[in-house]
Amino acid sequence: MIIRDVGESITGMFGVQSGPVQNIQNMIQNFHKTRPPDAKMLWIAHSQGAMHLHNALATLQSDEQKRCIVLGIAPAKIITDKISFQAKSYMSIRDIVPLFDLSGKVGQRGMQLISHTDDPFDLETQRAFAESSPFLYLEILKPHRDAPIFDHSIASPTFQSTLQKLIENYIKTEEQR
Repeated sequence: MIIRDVGESITGMFGVQSGPVQNIQNMIQNFHKTRPPDAKMLWIAHSQGAMHLHNALATLQSDEQKRCIVLGIAPAKIITDKISFQAKSYMSIRDIVPLFDLSGKVGQRGMQLISHTDDPFDLETQRAFAESSPFLYLEILKPHRDAPIFDHSIASPTFQSTLQKLIENYIKTEEQR
């Protein structure tokens, strides 16, 4: 399973159109045809799912891309607003998967560090890492105290408050349309 997952990730990094990519394209195109023109579709993409979503968006028409709001959690591929309406990704400082996306390294501006502690020494270490990171569309989160050592799972407590806040914001915004 892991070998297949890694192999699919490697081919996906080169833009190979897999079955999941085609399914995503179909869902976005159907949404585009059947929903009001100002409606937006929220995509929560985790790990390899972010790579599949990126590859799907990259081959769609601009008007279809601009219907998608992307929330990446520990993404294997960083998605930008060049191929979506809006995009933001989050990773734990104790995760390495997002660091493999060399094409996602687009600049140092926009880095933010979200902390679950007030310990200034700890924040200083975290800040130094964040400032050296070259990702623009990625926020590095300090792991929740109950998070595992390798903090990659979408179910990690590190991501829960961020997910809840962003989903609630999406629902409120869509209700106003």
